[in-house]
Amino acid sequence: MTPPFFVQPTRIYIYGGRKGEGATAPEQIMEGTASTAPAAPASHKRGRPAIYSAEERLARVRASKAKWREQNRDATRAKEAVQRATPDFRERDRQRRKALYRAKRQALLDAGWLPRRVGRPRLRTPEEAAEIHRRGNRAYMMRRRARERAQKALLEAESAAAPEPVRSSDENDPLFFSQGVSKPIIPSST
Repeated sequence: MTPPFFVQPTRIYIYGGRKGEGATAPEQIMEGTASTAPAAPASHKRGRPAIYSAEERLARVRASKAKWREQNRDATRAKEAVQRATPDFRERDRQRRKALYRAKRQALLDAGWLPRRVGRPRLRTPEEAAEIHRRGNRAYMMRRRARERAQKALLEAESAAAPEPVRSSDENDPLFFSQGVSKPIIPSST
């Protein structure tokens, strides 16, 4: 049986041997055959068929990475501890994180993102808020002045209704000294 295409001899390098047998370079050159036929039709896929779907392959990659993390956790932590022990690690890490944050923020700004304003969200403009404060202050002062006027009027009414206590001017009166008058000092004439 003859092949349907032309066959031309080619050189094929074979790396022989296993580990430990000293097979580090091409050891044999073998005369083989390679096809010089025209390319296969476009409907025919070349190469190894996919064993796993894209989702399965992604899941296997993730599982493999998780397994590696689990196996190398102690070594990774030891390496990080050595790095953290250096005197300028904290400052370098802080600068690195700030630079990353600035770059990310600048990229968002360049893309048209508008950042939130810093601080508490405001419902009114500063002018509106000031006017509302002034209105509230005016109302408070009106209430306070009305209350003070009412108290003053009440005190005046009470003082007008109550008669003044009559003070005795007699030193022999026992209530005379109880009204806050001190006993007069009479100089002795000796």
